[in-house]
Amino acid sequence: MSNDFWVLYNPIDKTQSEKLSTEEAQYSIMRLKTKEINDFLIWRNAWPKWHNLGEYLTSKGSPFMKTFIDKAEGEDANLQKGDLLKMKPVDPETARNIQSLFSNVQLEEVTISDLKNNDSEKPAPSLNFKDIGKPKDKKYNLELLLIHPKGTMLRTIARDISLSGTFCEKIIPEEFHHSILDLVIINNFIPDIQHNRLTLKAEVVIVNSSAYLQYVNTTDQQKESLRAILDYYVRALKKQKPKNT
Repeated sequence: MSNDFWVLYNPIDKTQSEKLSTEEAQYSIMRLKTKEINDFLIWRNAWPKWHNLGEYLTSKGSPFMKTFIDKAEGEDANLQKGDLLKMKPVDPETARNIQSLFSNVQLEEVTISDLKNNDSEKPAPSLNFKDIGKPKDKKYNLELLLIHPKGTMLRTIARDISLSGTFCEKIIPEEFHHSILDLVIINNFIPDIQHNRLTLKAEVVIVNSSAYLQYVNTTDQQKESLRAILDYYVRALKKQKPKNT
C-alpha cells in the first residue's frame, strides 16, 4: 500500500492541512468553494516543490476528479461549515520552503510603521518537511542587485516587495547600511533585458531586526515603472503550469 500523502497550504492566511491520503485529499478538495481553489497550493511527499492547486487539478498528472470545479455557486452556498477543509497554522519551516519558490509582491505602498506592527508571533511547528527541495530558478523570483557607492555589489532575491521597499533573501552586509544605494530590480519573466529591470535609490532601514530596503526619492514615473514590473511578475507567475511528476 502506498505511503504517499498530500498537504494543502493556504498562503493567504498561512494555514495548512494535516497529512492527507489521496482519498482524504479528494474529499477535502471537493469541499472547497470553487472560488477558493486557486488560493491553495498542494504538495505530495514525493515532490521537490509545491504546485498551485487549481493548475495541478487540470494537469495530466492529477489523480483527483475535477468535475467539481464547474459546480454551481449554489452548491458552495449550501456547504456546511463542518464540511469545509479544516486547516491549522503552518509551521515556519514549511512557510520558508514555500516562500523560497517565489517573491511575495504587494502592488501598493506600505509604511515602516505598518511593517513594524506586523511582527506577529510565529506558530509552533507542526509538520517537518526537511526533504522539500528549494529550487533556486531565478526566473521565479524577482532579483535584486545592490550597488554600493564604492562599487561593491550584492545580488539577492526580493522578499515581500512593494511600491515602497523590499526585504531580501540574503543578509545585507553592514557596509551597505549607511549609504544611499543603487538598487536594481529585475523581473526575469520579461525577456527583453532593456525592459525587465529598473534602477532606484534605496537605503537600509532595520525593521523588526531585519534589514529593509526603502526606496528613496522615487519619482512618479519610477513608481509607475515599478508597478508595471511587479504587476507583470504577478500575472506571469499565475500563468506558470506545474510540471507533471
